[in-house]
Amino acid sequence: MLPFDRSLCLRTLVWVLVAFGLTLGVVIGTDEAFSTPAMRVARLSAFAPAIAALGVWLAVAQSRSRGETRALEALGASPWRVCRGAIVGGWLVGALAVAMLLSPWADGEALFPVLSATTSWSLDGATLVEPNIGARAHATGELELFQAEGARPLGFESAPRAAVLAVAPMAVLSPPWAGARVPPWLRMASLGVALAMSVVMLHAVASGQVSPWLLPVSAAPLALVVGATRLRMEMA
Repeated sequence: MLPFDRSLCLRTLVWVLVAFGLTLGVVIGTDEAFSTPAMRVARLSAFAPAIAALGVWLAVAQSRSRGETRALEALGASPWRVCRGAIVGGWLVGALAVAMLLSPWADGEALFPVLSATTSWSLDGATLVEPNIGARAHATGELELFQAEGARPLGFESAPRAAVLAVAPMAVLSPPWAGARVPPWLRMASLGVALAMSVVMLHAVASGQVSPWLLPVSAAPLALVVGATRLRMEMA
């Protein structure tokens, strides 16, 4: 990469770190009391594509406001070439998120919530046990988690691999989507549809209604925006 690309990549990573810090605070402040560090790592990894997209968008917007991108485009560089450094920075963040989901430090099942209609706490000696949600409260106040009886299997080899199917396509597409020059309404519409599809697909897979192999479909709105932008540039 050229020096400008490295500079833009670094700026993207700085914005990502700022957004990551804010997201971490929100996750810790709003998580359930029984959330484990591994569950939080998985959720932060799931947020990584959105954080990377925000970092890319801010870095590119800053570059445009400084006139850097206009100067390079005046020399013949395409809009995609100008924001290459930012996109690479976003891909680095996505690659790290995927690696974390495949590591022992992340609990991939945290991304596939299964709702229980009722809770049924029972007393086992001096311990309260809730088999439907997989929680055991000891007399000392310690909360222990175990495999819930009401949880349905994913129908896949492992939750980490299913989580990667949900996150990896977003991690690949969100940086170029954030760097693409599209109308604000189209950017917001595609983002809203992608997020809604992600939530629906994660719950559908968790409940056993659809196969985990369909999880990448959630990234289709971003893919359409990126593909249409590239096609428009080639036809111009």
